[in-house]
Amino acid sequence: HASQERRMALRGVPATNDLAESSLGGATYQLQRFGRIGIKHAAAVSDVRRNGWLRRGTKEEKGKHKRPAGLFHTLPEPVQFAIMESAIKDAPQQRTRNTEELDLQRKAKEAKEKLIHELNLHNSTEAYIDAIYYYKMYFSEACMKDMTAGEVQKAIDLFPSKTAKLDALKENIRMRKLGLGFDWVDDKWSKSNKAFGVGVLTSRLIAIIQREGRDECIIPT
Repeated sequence: HASQERRMALRGVPATNDLAESSLGGATYQLQRFGRIGIKHAAAVSDVRRNGWLRRGTKEEKGKHKRPAGLFHTLPEPVQFAIMESAIKDAPQQRTRNTEELDLQRKAKEAKEKLIHELNLHNSTEAYIDAIYYYKMYFSEACMKDMTAGEVQKAIDLFPSKTAKLDALKENIRMRKLGLGFDWVDDKWSKSNKAFGVGVLTSRLIAIIQREGRDECIIPT
């Protein structure tokens, strides 16, 4: 039983996680309905709908309460037009980036499915499958190892887009964290809701490669 002190501290606190589940449910709905959509965009659509940011609002009618307008429609009209023009201008570049991310996601999924069939891992946990997947990747051509800082930078520069660069950096870091089990590897991709850029992750990978080349880092076999 909870103490009286704890009960008093929890007064007014929601007893369920309905708010969190509602947000996750909205994102899941978008993924299931449209299929090829990035998870961040599915979550964004869910947030917009749940918070009513695009709601136009309704006038007060007899027997009904007025429905307030959403955030977007409370902005000055010039600001609304500026937001729309910016979205239209950025759409082609964003669409290209979305396609690249989805293609990378599909290739990774296909590689994992192939691994599951080859090693009969159908009843294994996702974490175990990820560990084997990234361990095998460490010994593939996709892994950057035994390289100087300049060589790593040149290898990253060869990738055609920012999306491809970030994906290569994150995958190489995951090879060490998940595949080799190096707990000291930092696999955080953002701070204060701001994603780390190519430069930050490149410096992190260089530091990892330099450290794993020392005697204290034992590569499991």
